[in-house]
Amino acid sequence: MGVRKDLKRARKRSDLAERAGVDLVRDEAGTVRQAHVAPLAAPPADGSTPADIPYVNAAEAPDDVVLRRKEAGEWKPVTAAAFAREVTATAKGLIAAGLEPGGRVALMARTCYEWEVLDFAVWAAGGQTVPVYATSSPEQIEWIVRDSGARHLVVDTEENAAAAAAALARLPEADRPTVRRLDAGAVLELATLGRDIPDKEVAERRAALTPDTIATVCYTSGTTGRPKG
Repeated sequence: MGVRKDLKRARKRSDLAERAGVDLVRDEAGTVRQAHVAPLAAPPADGSTPADIPYVNAAEAPDDVVLRRKEAGEWKPVTAAAFAREVTATAKGLIAAGLEPGGRVALMARTCYEWEVLDFAVWAAGGQTVPVYATSSPEQIEWIVRDSGARHLVVDTEENAAAAAAALARLPEADRPTVRRLDAGAVLELATLGRDIPDKEVAERRAALTPDTIATVCYTSGTTGRPKG
């Protein structure tokens, strides 16, 4: 029944495809380098961005459980206020680590609580997230880091850290991003690093964002050539 409802809903919204105009940017060889799709919905009238979500939730319902994280085999609740605090602490760490407004942070990890924290923290610090498939080859990692200009790379496991090391060895030393591991406490490491950064620095960077600010640079899987972002 659910599938039938989805199909019926899709037919009713067939006009979305017509409204979603696509502008392609090609290089000199004619290869598509970028594709721009106009938003299907108008941005929020108040000018808010995805970076504001944790803070709006914390202000409106601080004690509501918004996420759960697994610790020692048990799922622990995370309130809106606690999540916003952790996002701020991580954002301060990224700023202390040298992330500038518009700077890019590559995240090579499977879905997890820490991924969510980092994603919002990058935005709150004024940066842009560059997701990398956790199954990417060293060649694909190298290309994405090189093409995106990411100066920070966060991986989730020792295995992916090894793949990243092999990839970054192909880059000039000056172009190699700083690498941190989630399973080695990257989020806590960043929070510690950013202790001396005032909260207002994060608030100011977040306030400078607009609905037109780039939030994420997504790359294709690269099955038919180099990943395209």
